[in-house]
Amino acid sequence: MRNALVAMFIGTVLAPGAALAQPDATYNVTFDATWSAGTHPTGFPAGVAHFSGLIGGTHNGSVSFWNPGQLASSGIQNMAETGSKSPLDTEIGSAITGGTAQNTLSGNGTSSPGSASLDFDINTSHPLVTLVAMIAPSPDWFVGVYGLNLFSNGNWIDTTVQLTPWDAGTDDGVTFTSGDSPSMPHVNISAITMAPFNGTPPLGTFTFTRTSPVPVQLSEFTGVVLGNGNVRVDWTTLSETNIFGFEVQKSTMPSANFQTISNSFIAGHGTTTVPHMYSFADVTASPGTWYYRLKQIDLDGSITYSSAIVPSATTGVRERSVPSIFALRQNFPNPFNPSTTITYDIPRTVAVTLRVFNAIGQQVGTLVNEVQEAGTYSVLFENPDLVSGMYFYQLRAGEFVSTRRLIVLK
Repeated sequence: MRNALVAMFIGTVLAPGAALAQPDATYNVTFDATWSAGTHPTGFPAGVAHFSGLIGGTHNGSVSFWNPGQLASSGIQNMAETGSKSPLDTEIGSAITGGTAQNTLSGNGTSSPGSASLDFDINTSHPLVTLVAMIAPSPDWFVGVYGLNLFSNGNWIDTTVQLTPWDAGTDDGVTFTSGDSPSMPHVNISAITMAPFNGTPPLGTFTFTRTSPVPVQLSEFTGVVLGNGNVRVDWTTLSETNIFGFEVQKSTMPSANFQTISNSFIAGHGTTTVPHMYSFADVTASPGTWYYRLKQIDLDGSITYSSAIVPSATTGVRERSVPSIFALRQNFPNPFNPSTTITYDIPRTVAVTLRVFNAIGQQVGTLVNEVQEAGTYSVLFENPDLVSGMYFYQLRAGEFVSTRRLIVLK
């Protein structure tokens, strides 16, 4: 079993939303396709009926990849018309870079009737799931979910979603094997209630089942630029399971060419429920844009990488520009006693609330409740009456909602 790396990088520049995070939970989604000549006899394409490969992502409420009543993006159009994953994968990748999405989901398709499944990681900062597959053959029809929230009332949930057909609004074909007939102009995505699907049951289900709530966490991963230009990274584990050790890696690219920094290996503590603190100084730091991550090595040889973060040039000057996106950062220190600091970004003037809840959802504190201008804010949270345990803090800024965990350790 592996550590979950839930982290924040504090360096010369902390890009809004550039949280370092590993999963709070691991899920399996099973696609059970029931579309058949028996369930949908009108025009059923016997012998060739199938669904294209699954494609989607985990994200927060600041981004959506499709919604009924809105025009399809290029990614949704290509998926619905041809089954191609690449354009939608690119759109999700851009959202990951911007901090509004966390992971890309990609899996096999299936004949129909049939089934397919995939596993994915998810965390509370990006608890929403979007997942789609083309109905094939078809002009531009697909099934899927959009913005499905798997974290509700402080808990991860299992759920099954009935899949009904959607029209991407990019092709005017009306039968499964209609020729190419582009819609000019495109129309909004809409549910298909006419033939060949009128009065028919769902085409299948997505069943989301949590398979591994992560039992241990790296509570903090921080970095500071020292006076001599070196970068020091520090991290704290609350507990460890089967951990051999850690290596620190860096790259000039966000998702490739990571190299382990020489002599950065630090031994772990195997299996322990006692918090441990680690530190490493990167004496090879130089001016420029660098991406840092942790390489976690288990005793069985398994390797897990944290997400990459984006510090800027090591000039020792922290960026003061207006944030480009909403973001709630991990509190620091965490665990804490008696006080901790919560930092968040808002890119425009908006009504903001920041509240703290206990593990059963009872509010134990209101830290902010006012209209605030665009900027990065840090709020001190101190409540000596709280008992040791896990708590949640939630930022609401307009339509943006994000929740993170904090731990009181006395």
